[in-house]
Amino acid sequence: MAKLRSDRAGCRMSAVLTAAVLVTVAFGVIAPTTAARGAPEAAPFEPAGPLFAAAAPLLGDEVEVTGKVLYDSGKKHTRAATVDVRTVFSNNAAYMHMKAKGLRETESRGKPLFSAAKASTDKALRDAAQQAKVQVITVPGGVSGGDKPVADLTRKVIDRLPIYHVDGKVEFGRQQGASNIAQIDTQAVLEAIPEYREAKRLGEDDARFHLLRKKYMDELTRVVQLSARRGGHDAVVELGGVTSRLGPVPNVTATAIAAVDS
Repeated sequence: MAKLRSDRAGCRMSAVLTAAVLVTVAFGVIAPTTAARGAPEAAPFEPAGPLFAAAAPLLGDEVEVTGKVLYDSGKKHTRAATVDVRTVFSNNAAYMHMKAKGLRETESRGKPLFSAAKASTDKALRDAAQQAKVQVITVPGGVSGGDKPVADLTRKVIDRLPIYHVDGKVEFGRQQGASNIAQIDTQAVLEAIPEYREAKRLGEDDARFHLLRKKYMDELTRVVQLSARRGGHDAVVELGGVTSRLGPVPNVTATAIAAVDS
């Protein structure tokens, strides 16, 4: 009888020890051993459920920058884009204006134009980045990784550049906010006005000079405005004083001359 009780106690103790080992293995305190020497090690036990916190996220969603940075938000880089800055500058009206005049960015007359081109490009980069929700923009091939594919924002940056660069005299309308600018050769128009030709033969001391001057200036204003309205232009600038990134700026000189005394 005593032996039977001893056997039962031993069985209970064995069961308790077995349960303790299973719990210990399950919670990762000790790892299960392989069944035989030389066998591959078993994968660690990974129980699922609310008792276990999620694994820390990997840093693979952060971009790697290896090229020249054109825009940086100053925030963690998880989304990136590239821009061909040469293409952007070749479509920048201020830069195009500088090149059309045969100037360089290092020359005294070219520096203001280059500064204007750079300022408008920087603003366009910033606006495009914010709309696309990217934290960094580099030159092509200068960035990789991120939680989304690296996009090419060159076209979007160009679309945010000013259409016109104006540094000439505005003969009609306002430069700011103008969406359809034309240019005009005012000297050619003046030469077509009879009062101007007559006034040139007189000196400023002649009493008729000032009367003629008022007449030809009024006529110039009238024909410039008329040519602008006919062409649907909201501004007219002196010839050579405006450049558009969209193409040649319309010239309304012939229209204005044809309207003289009409």
